[in-house]
Amino acid sequence: MKPPDNEESRPGSSSMMPSDVQPGHLISLIEAIGGKGGRANTKSLAEVLRIDLGVLSSLVGAAKVLGLVRVEKREIYLTDAALSLTSTSEGMAEVLKGRLSGVEPFRSAIELAMKGKPFTASDVASVLANQSLEWHHLPEINASRIKKLLVDWAIGSNLLKYNGKSGTFEQV
Repeated sequence: MKPPDNEESRPGSSSMMPSDVQPGHLISLIEAIGGKGGRANTKSLAEVLRIDLGVLSSLVGAAKVLGLVRVEKREIYLTDAALSLTSTSEGMAEVLKGRLSGVEPFRSAIELAMKGKPFTASDVASVLANQSLEWHHLPEINASRIKKLLVDWAIGSNLLKYNGKSGTFEQV
């Protein structure tokens, strides 16, 4: 059994998505915990996924930021939102879309997109740097990580569309 969802398991505007996690990895994590009844020990989960604890930590961090898991001691519990992810693949994109919109860099990217003009990952990086939110201290690396996050997550979740020729993002 899992404990009830609470504020800690919901995404928040001050949350930042780890830059090294991809959607497929997160889905595998959710499915593995779901396969264990919605609760898993970190060590056994790392063994099932065949990853080291450092990689698992990043995956769990992303899942926590999105409000999909709750961690107590060394146990990871799926939230109701994560349980809905495991039910249908169509619902997966919709749940992720709703969850991503409250997490940086997606939140700032969506705000830029709502202005109706194409924007770049560097534009998002500038907005976030003004809020002291960065994944890396070098601006070009920071922008590169933001671009990867936006392409990997926001495109597949239908939050944004991307023009590869111009390197710009737009509202869907």
